[in-house]
Amino acid sequence: MPTITGNITIADLVDGVTGATIVFTNESHTFTADPDGGVPSLSGFSSDVAVYAGTTQHTYVTGTSPGTDEYAIGSITTVAGLTTSVASVNSQARLTVSDTAGSAGFADAGESNPDSALIVVPVIVNISGTLIPYNRIISLAKARGGSAKVVRITPSRQTMLYEFGATNPKTGETDIVIEADYQNFDTGDAGGSWSYRAGYSGSFVAIGSGQGTVSGTNNQSLTITPAEYQSVAGTDNVVTYRVTRDTNRIDQVSIVKLRDAEGGYQVVIETTNATVFKNNSGEANLTARLYRGGTEITSGITYLWKLNGATFTPSATQGSGQGTTSASVKVSAGDVPDGSSRQVTCEISF
Repeated sequence: MPTITGNITIADLVDGVTGATIVFTNESHTFTADPDGGVPSLSGFSSDVAVYAGTTQHTYVTGTSPGTDEYAIGSITTVAGLTTSVASVNSQARLTVSDTAGSAGFADAGESNPDSALIVVPVIVNISGTLIPYNRIISLAKARGGSAKVVRITPSRQTMLYEFGATNPKTGETDIVIEADYQNFDTGDAGGSWSYRAGYSGSFVAIGSGQGTVSGTNNQSLTITPAEYQSVAGTDNVVTYRVTRDTNRIDQVSIVKLRDAEGGYQVVIETTNATVFKNNSGEANLTARLYRGGTEITSGITYLWKLNGATFTPSATQGSGQGTTSASVKVSAGDVPDGSSRQVTCEISF
């Protein structure tokens, strides 16, 4: 059953509130690392955070409810085993990092540890009595010295073609060959091992019989037939193939299903109200319609409404024939945080 998606953006504006200017003194930092990725010290990184509204500098405070002309740092999200600390420096916030994850951390040696890390910093600013959240990103990277062992893979292509609505690849689709390039490995190092993951999450599974053919020196090549691709893809639209060598040297590539846009189908979302709310009030009545060319299709279809990509329960009282699985849905200001926006999508299957 094919699915077509349409979307519309709903915004909630706050009268009289201007945006904040957020200044990070260090948003991108590179650490010197040894050939295996070990970082001798993370103490070389810090980033001061200053916030301005016009020419007024806000004062940093702890907690999550800063007062007027103040700002706070919310719960910080990081990857790669890093931890963060926030201190007040001359009424500003100063961010530093440390590594506490042992052999799985960003700073420790071992190729299983990533060469980059992202830190998501939520800055909560009080502008004229209104709390406005801003998310900013700090990027960290490694510069490895010496002759590091490197794995790079290159696919013959990254798409598998399907007819619109079909469950198997098009007739005439050819094999996909993924070649691995191994650099600076020793003769006694273990060969590469191939695995796959269908979809965007979950664990990788070792390539087995009927899922691809591994060949070449040190398992340098993986050949995947269209049937083998579909056998692991199933209903998912992407399969990621990975090669691992010497226990933890890794590279991977994603192969996606590419479908014909048969019939010129499209979803149109209509609204009888404005799509911009003000001061946390208002509502929009949305209706999704499916067209093929200039003809509307009204039978044999199902609907699924989502807010920012996730299913939701609208805060407004629904009228007859309305709801997240109906052709129409009501979205109110209660579904959109004050001073922000949300994307409403409708997935129509037929």
